[in-house]
Amino acid sequence: MHQSIIFWSDRQANPSGADLFGSWGLVTDSGVRKPAWWSFWLFGRMSRELVATDTPDRMPATAGVWALAGRGLGRDGQPSRITVLISSWMADGGHDRDLRLTVDGLPSGRSDWEAAVYRLDGGHPAAGSPVSTASFTGTSRFILPAQSVVLVELTRTEEASPGVGGRRF
Repeated sequence: MHQSIIFWSDRQANPSGADLFGSWGLVTDSGVRKPAWWSFWLFGRMSRELVATDTPDRMPATAGVWALAGRGLGRDGQPSRITVLISSWMADGGHDRDLRLTVDGLPSGRSDWEAAVYRLDGGHPAAGSPVSTASFTGTSRFILPAQSVVLVELTRTEEASPGVGGRRF
């Protein structure tokens, strides 16, 4: 099977030749993946079975935060992978958010889940590897940067793990 990516290039629109100058497309003239490409990549990492998400006070879409969650089942029929994709975007007045992520149904206080966090924002223009990993015990607070996409990927470990550096996500 042959796959290709077709992109349009206009040197007059980008006389400087800078890779990320703001034109349309998923990749640059030189083949560098743009943030839009990474957004699709994060979405593609989602678990296939979608599950309900809840936001504080049923936050309206005008608040600028959207969430999508999915889960994958292991051979034992229990969840083995949970993904949460969270997006923050406001056309005017975007700001960081202090969020709490809670996954219902996980045994309280046990650290047999590993969390990997992928970020796409002004400071992280590519999301190919996690910005942090740690054990997850059912709930955690974190900062959602303004104008960002964050994927939290939870994977059930075979046995309890203290996480990277003993940190808790």
